Amino acid sequence: MKMIALRAGIAALLLCRLTPAALAETSAGVQSKVNAAMKNAKSFVVTTFDPGNAYSATLVYVAPDRSRLAVAVSASTTDVVTVGNTAYSSKNGATFEKADVSDAEKARSLPVGSMKVDAVRPDVTIAGVTYGAFDSTVPLGDPVTLTCAYDKRSFRLARCANNEVTRTYGAYDDPSNVVQTPPTFVDAPRSGK
Repeated sequence: MKMIALRAGIAALLLCRLTPAALAETSAGVQSKVNAAMKNAKSFVVTTFDPGNAYSATLVYVAPDRSRLAVAVSASTTDVVTVGNTAYSSKNGATFEKADVSDAEKARSLPVGSMKVDAVRPDVTIAGVTYGAFDSTVPLGDPVTLTCAYDKRSFRLARCANNEVTRTYGAYDDPSNVVQTPPTFVDAPRSGK
């Protein structure tokens, strides 16, 4: 009887030791869950800061196909509003120019909020809240590796950062997140004419 109890105890101990590893998320699993969570959000806001390069950006996304990206680099600004298959862009406060988004441009761009999960990391704590974490390489000019934190229940992103760049996600499903077509715009000049 003692031998059966000993074996049962050893089996339980081994199961306890194996369970965290067995339950650990894989890179592909986290990527799938994060991308689905971001895709299913009604709206969200992303702010990016890179003080060393005098770069800041704010993206407002409203499902299914509206976004506004305002970028400031040093003294230059760019504002891009996308509504469906149409983009409106303005440089340094000039009148918006309207242009169709080509199929090639759509194919090159990742869906808004998608993140490539390179490697799952140990949990991180930010402002007293524990998040799941992963590393991701993103194209910010040159490829940059960020450690991203995500809510472990909803799998929505909270923050991606390294020593230079901080990208913060929030205002999920907030009805005040609105993207409108610019009130005034001109057709963009066609290339080759």
